[in-house]
Amino acid sequence: MGEATWLHGLAPKLGWKPRNIDMDFSKLETKTGAEKGAKLHLRHPALGHLLYSGKGADENGKLIDAAKDAQKVFLMVRGTESPTVQKQARDLQASILKNGDISDEEKEVGLAFASSLVISMHGLEKGGKTMEATEENKREFLLLSDGLVEQVVQFAQSRANFFNPA
Repeated sequence: MGEATWLHGLAPKLGWKPRNIDMDFSKLETKTGAEKGAKLHLRHPALGHLLYSGKGADENGKLIDAAKDAQKVFLMVRGTESPTVQKQARDLQASILKNGDISDEEKEVGLAFASSLVISMHGLEKGGKTMEATEENKREFLLLSDGLVEQVVQFAQSRANFFNPA
């Protein structure tokens, strides 16, 4: 006898009433969350620790004193199911199919694709000023390390990051 059958047979004897729950297919929707985005707490691309800014962090962004002012360094990232991201992906595929190879121009399109994943930037400064998520700033930030691009893309690919079961 299978585990579920055994439990189902035992339930009435224990006074439990089995519940029949119909699946609400709207609970499977992930595209709205993908467009809205989710917080990606960044890690140092070489050292691997979570990044923080403020007086509670050292010059490498490592949290050294949580009692002091420290903010998470994070990006709001769209998921790959986002309509905005899907358009960028189609443009990149069309460019590759047209040329048959990835040229320097396609690499730029790939960078534009990674940039399209980033909605906003938090806890990042440049020249003492907070970095806004302009195309130029996103491009400059992503060009700092392939490790940053990998974090953004891997986070964007996981539907679980954008799923809101409520």
